[in-house]
Amino acid sequence: MNEWIFFLHSFFVLLFLSLAIKGGKSLLAFYIVLLTLFANMFVIKQITLFSLSVTPSDVYVIGAIIGLNFLQEFYGAKEARKVFFMTLGAFAVFLVMAQIHLAYLPNVFDTSQSHFLRIFTSSPRIFLASIVSMGGVEFLSIALFSFLKKRFGEKYFYARQWSVVFVSQVIDTMLFSFLGLWGIVEKFWHVVVFGLSIKMITILISFCFIGIYFSKVIGKKKRMQSNDSL
Repeated sequence: MNEWIFFLHSFFVLLFLSLAIKGGKSLLAFYIVLLTLFANMFVIKQITLFSLSVTPSDVYVIGAIIGLNFLQEFYGAKEARKVFFMTLGAFAVFLVMAQIHLAYLPNVFDTSQSHFLRIFTSSPRIFLASIVSMGGVEFLSIALFSFLKKRFGEKYFYARQWSVVFVSQVIDTMLFSFLGLWGIVEKFWHVVVFGLSIKMITILISFCFIGIYFSKVIGKKKRMQSNDSL
């Protein structure tokens, strides 16, 4: 059952990503920030996927990194860096608001406080780990994608995309897992090793499933940019 949900989950993340790309720069930036917040809010949930204990939030991470690469491809590294700082700002706001929410004393009719405590008690550690790991990885992704684009120009978009995502996710998985999940999840190395495998599967799905659509979007964007320059 979880395997089917995983593929459905990937489908909807990528479907909404395609709509965000089609919607323009602001919508794409918003979706990247939203996916990043989802990745950190839902990371403490543990599931069994392909017989191993993992977290399902890796799908959001892949969607955010791919979206960031498309943003940089269409609108430049400057816009990608803006979204990077927007993401850090969203992290900080959510972290502060979550702790204030927990500080309220519930009345006798409340039944939700224990659930909020269970979900958000670990959020300071997880969000700080994310600021270090995913923040650093997004910055690295922007720099690496910019370097490859300068080196190869408009050629080999999918090769550049895959290379950036692969390198960034190896670093992100290792760093975040140690900083944010050590001692929280039951089988730590299952999460690390299989988390990387899930990310690679998600990347493969993204390129196979919507590669043709994105190719059309890229072509349309480039024609529009060409017409604007004229």
